[in-house]
Amino acid sequence: MTSSSVCIYLPVLIDFVPGILEILKVLVNEVETKYVYDDPLTPVVPPSSRKTAYHHPEYRQHYTYALQESDEGELVIDIPEQVPIIQVQVTFILTEPRSGLHFVLPDALVTPDRYPQLYSNNQTSSARLWIPCIDRYQERCTWDIQCRLGDREMLVLCSGELDEQVLHPVDATKKISSYVLSNPVCPASIMLAIGPFDTFIRDHDISDGGYAFCLPGRREQLEYTTSFVAQALAFFEQYLGVPFPFGSYKQVFLEDTYNPAAVGATLAVFSSHLLLEDNIIDQTYETMRLLCRALVTQWFGHYIVPKTWADTWLTVGLTNYIVGLFLERFLGKNEYKFRLKKDMQRVCELDVNQPPVYPTTHFHPDDDWASVRSEFLSLKSPIILYMLERRMGKGMLQKMVNKILLSAAAGELPNGLSTHHFLRVARKLTGKLELKTFADQWIYGSGCPRFSFKYNFNRKKMMVEFKFRQENTNGGIVGSTPKFTGPFTIRIHEPGGTYDTEVHIDDLEKQYDIQYHTKYKRIRRKPITAKSKKGTEAGGTEEGTHDVTRTEEGRIEWIDEEPERLTFEWIRLDPDNQWLCIKIFEQSDYMWAAQLQKDRDVNAQYEAIEALDHLPSQGTCAVLSDFVGDTTAYYGLRMEAACALARCTSEHRGALGVRSLLDTFREKFCFGDANDPDAVLPKSNDFTEMQEYFVKKALISAIAAVRELDDIAPIQCRRFLLALLKFNDNTGNSFSDNYFVANLIVAVGNSFLPTARQDLSAAMGSTSATAANIPLFREALREVHRYRNLDRLMPSYHNAVTAACLETLLKWMLATLIPVDMPLFLQHARYGNFLYVRIIAIDALLVLGGLSIPEIAQWLLRLVADDPAPYIRYHVAKALTEFIGVITGETKGSITSTPGNAGVLLNSGVLANGHGNRQNVWEHMRFNLSQRQDIAKTVWHLMNSNETLDHRVRTYLLRFCEYLYDPAPEEPLAASSGPPVPKLRIKMPSKPADDSASDEEAPPAVKKVTIKNGMLMKVIHIGDQDK
Repeated sequence: MTSSSVCIYLPVLIDFVPGILEILKVLVNEVETKYVYDDPLTPVVPPSSRKTAYHHPEYRQHYTYALQESDEGELVIDIPEQVPIIQVQVTFILTEPRSGLHFVLPDALVTPDRYPQLYSNNQTSSARLWIPCIDRYQERCTWDIQCRLGDREMLVLCSGELDEQVLHPVDATKKISSYVLSNPVCPASIMLAIGPFDTFIRDHDISDGGYAFCLPGRREQLEYTTSFVAQALAFFEQYLGVPFPFGSYKQVFLEDTYNPAAVGATLAVFSSHLLLEDNIIDQTYETMRLLCRALVTQWFGHYIVPKTWADTWLTVGLTNYIVGLFLERFLGKNEYKFRLKKDMQRVCELDVNQPPVYPTTHFHPDDDWASVRSEFLSLKSPIILYMLERRMGKGMLQKMVNKILLSAAAGELPNGLSTHHFLRVARKLTGKLELKTFADQWIYGSGCPRFSFKYNFNRKKMMVEFKFRQENTNGGIVGSTPKFTGPFTIRIHEPGGTYDTEVHIDDLEKQYDIQYHTKYKRIRRKPITAKSKKGTEAGGTEEGTHDVTRTEEGRIEWIDEEPERLTFEWIRLDPDNQWLCIKIFEQSDYMWAAQLQKDRDVNAQYEAIEALDHLPSQGTCAVLSDFVGDTTAYYGLRMEAACALARCTSEHRGALGVRSLLDTFREKFCFGDANDPDAVLPKSNDFTEMQEYFVKKALISAIAAVRELDDIAPIQCRRFLLALLKFNDNTGNSFSDNYFVANLIVAVGNSFLPTARQDLSAAMGSTSATAANIPLFREALREVHRYRNLDRLMPSYHNAVTAACLETLLKWMLATLIPVDMPLFLQHARYGNFLYVRIIAIDALLVLGGLSIPEIAQWLLRLVADDPAPYIRYHVAKALTEFIGVITGETKGSITSTPGNAGVLLNSGVLANGHGNRQNVWEHMRFNLSQRQDIAKTVWHLMNSNETLDHRVRTYLLRFCEYLYDPAPEEPLAASSGPPVPKLRIKMPSKPADDSASDEEAPPAVKKVTIKNGMLMKVIHIGDQDK
């Protein structure tokens, strides 16, 4: 039994929707009072033996209404109006909760030695699932929390500062822990974790990193993982200009968490998967990023909250932007610029059919952290702030953040931070800088620009003429930005120097004439040796240029239309990377090569590698090969160059690229053999130089990606990779080779697969080395099974080797190279295996046609209902929905882009069963599934009657029904069975004077019209757009 006391002012609605709840009594000012508890979600649709998954339209109608009603509160308490201040005490019993609170308990068969743990999940609007509260960001108060434990060996961690911890006055085996949080926070900021934790205290002073906790036996990993936190905290306090907003900070690492990181005020709960060993390389960056994000979230997310749902992008963006600044300081500018460039590219890919970052829907990235929307919002929000700072001037965003934090400390942001207030502060600090256009394009509008440039040198006028055209990646979607405007820089590298010209983009199409500065004359380029020179200082250039065709003397000469004239060396668009956009620009291959070799800026070299990737030739392969071997270049670019070299080699169908890749690897990482230059005897691994480690992995992936005319990897590449796998030796290496071996296994697997869709077995047999293919493949299969069995005996970190083996075997099964083995994946999908191994196995069951087997289909649905790991319950529901969505889209011919493992799904192994045309196979599977009454009843029971079902799981199951089942015929709803008549509510909340925005910062006016139950409802927006 749990007792909760909450002091509230006047509101009489308390949100409280836990799983299985029994309210015993409610006291108001210590006097028992009347109350009404009504959970609209149990059940969603009135029970009926005739209802099945075919009635999903009716379910959606009821469910939408139930969610709206639940936001108004479920527990209505009778409170006298004349009482100005009240104290409400709710006594209730919460039995076996599955949402809000999560128990991680030992399993007698699978995990008998596991330590018992409990933690709360503070995803948006989930605090109501375990404590009575007004579950809104704006309802903030101080907290006094007391926890009574029946086992005094357990440790209670809670938001706030530990005020007292004493033994129970009656039973000495129990103890009482009291926490006090003096800073007002919302209920979603309250976190709780209980377990037999091992404590690591760097120092009692928060400035030295605070406290860290883990389960017994993992203390060394804990110390190593959190070793940088104090340094990060010092950086954040220095940048923000204010101290840490709370009196303590606690980090705890638990098993079977829903999210990798769940952050509350003063307490962050992390997955134990993030714990690092000192010999692990690959996981380090992701762990560091998540720990830093949790730390900055204390300022922007708990100390300062978004004023409305639409303002969530701002707190998310500020958090991720500031984390990026620390990682720049910690890892270097090249790392920051390279990752920023990749993030921009990813956003442009994702920003199709996406709403603006200032949306009309309720969403927080932590609610569905593995979704496309979460990734999109987490990436685009900080990039918008990055672009804003570039336009305002260096250091201006830091001043804005400091001013906002000071305003919050002074109590001037009682309802949270809004986008309007943020832009208002920006306008005040920058003076006359016009921000309305920027906000309309990037915050209130959607899409990213696609800029196309074509140039022509006009010798008579001595002008370089650029023809410009722009499109929107989200074009045609309501709310997309019609056109993007702003300053744009064009940099021309002339023989006489480098010249920047700023033009203003203000039209969809336009021509810009830029003055040519160098006195024009004939310039004959002298060929030079192909070996790249050592790098100069960042941003500098070096004399000379590279050519294309190697001569007998080791020189290469570029072949272009005018070999005797060189008007300029290369051209760069937006060289400072101030625009989130796709740039389409063509110049000669020798110009891209010159840019790669001379311009030491990371962005310039990355753009050159991308362009050369689409200009396959012998010269391009030579230039990329030289760059891969250049140890003075940034390692991330060398990795990109290796991948580009593989693609160029495949397109050019030349032996130079293959030989370059193999020779580069042999020279660095293999022993030489004078008698047999093609022999493969790898040196023992040495990952001391981590840059070379990542380049080594990239070379392996590149070798596996090379293809011949028949779209199959060359036989020498397959032999080479298989020899590396067989003779891999990690003796004497101070770092683990788990991820390296996993990468090697995936590369071996990919080398036996073509890139194009075709009959794979026939493709293997069509190569010139057919006689060697089958024995070589059998040898590769034995090696994969050997490593998989070895990983069972001596598990690798995160079972990375097992995951790679399963991925490879799945691809081979889909390619019909080996028989389908369902028991293999069922074995690895069971509870007790590592999380990501289970995910791969579950996805494999789906794409191999497991839903066609009744027992597997029912077993997958049982995972949704009963699996002990909360994330697996969510993932299975999501995977089922996406798989059915893909095959439904394929049968209807309407699929344009597919989520998740779409490339694998569309090459599903069910084709191996001889059903013929893929479209017919999908239609056959969908029809059979839709006729399975057992599945329809099970899904309906889960959605409608499972009181502990997570909201996100319920949503995916509803979508699953909509994809799979044709709607049942509509039936007239009885007056008693249908939802109540919709209510028209007009809210006119007061608005703080300091948060008013000028007209130029306000979002466009929006009117919403909703038709529901045959009635017309008009939602009227009065005053503040946020309301």
